[in-house]
Amino acid sequence: MLLAVIVAAILALTGVLSNVEATDYPGATKASLSNQGTTYVNNLYDNKQSSNDNRKVFLTGDTPEAVFKFYRDDLTSKGWAFEGEGTLSDVKANKYTKGDKLFFVIADNGSKNLILDAGTKTFIILLTGNKTN
Repeated sequence: MLLAVIVAAILALTGVLSNVEATDYPGATKASLSNQGTTYVNNLYDNKQSSNDNRKVFLTGDTPEAVFKFYRDDLTSKGWAFEGEGTLSDVKANKYTKGDKLFFVIADNGSKNLILDAGTKTFIILLTGNKTN
């Protein structure tokens, strides 16, 4: 039993058991949030605390526009409703909803101090959670 719990914890930390319903971005490499990136993501939650199972982070050479188009096709095919595009703290984002769930696709050029080792690549943060009132 303990082994099963340990394996589940490792899979959750690596994103294998992620609650993020979106497909991994094709050709992208997995990335990690910086301390500032973790604070940024946590601030999008009412309780100011996200977890590794409700986000995925990637780097790609593609433009943010290509990323947004891919995820609009991917998420709407899975029943998510596109709610709009805009910015979250000066970072480009698209918002989706499905029932009581909320989904953000966040993508922009360079790290904006949110992503480790981003350089000049486009970063992608996929983030899911519950709608708030």
